Amino acid sequence: MRNKLTLILLAALSFIIPTVRADIIMPFSYVTTPFYPLFLIVELILFWLLANKVFSIKIGFWKSLLIVAVANIVTSLIGTFIPSYRDFTGPILIAFILSVIVEFIVFLLFFIKKDVKRINLFWISGIVNIVSYLILSAIFLIFG
Repeated sequence: MRNKLTLILLAALSFIIPTVRADIIMPFSYVTTPFYPLFLIVELILFWLLANKVFSIKIGFWKSLLIVAVANIVTSLIGTFIPSYRDFTGPILIAFILSVIVEFIVFLLFFIKKDVKRINLFWISGIVNIVSYLILSAIFLIFG
């Protein structure tokens, strides 16, 4: 029952668009609104697969969902204080670096009492954000 409530809460949070954006750089618009849950799902699957299959960090799916949702909420909150630009060629690199660092810190906080190599969490954060920003770039190229 607890897992169902957690899932419902996280799903509801992912649809509160002004608060929960997928990345620091993603500006709020009607065009990108339907894609926000996509980022959460993509990052969740990537995080879980990388942690369990590549880096041998044993973590359940539901805990992965919680970690990814919290990481995205934190990066989104930080993103509300960074101005968005129509031409975001320069700011996207800064936002990417900030996203990787912030999500890495959130990951560290969740694994603080576990014997997990920090570099592995950093790699997971980097890979997840690379894929997320590639999807974001594709959306902006398609929908301009």
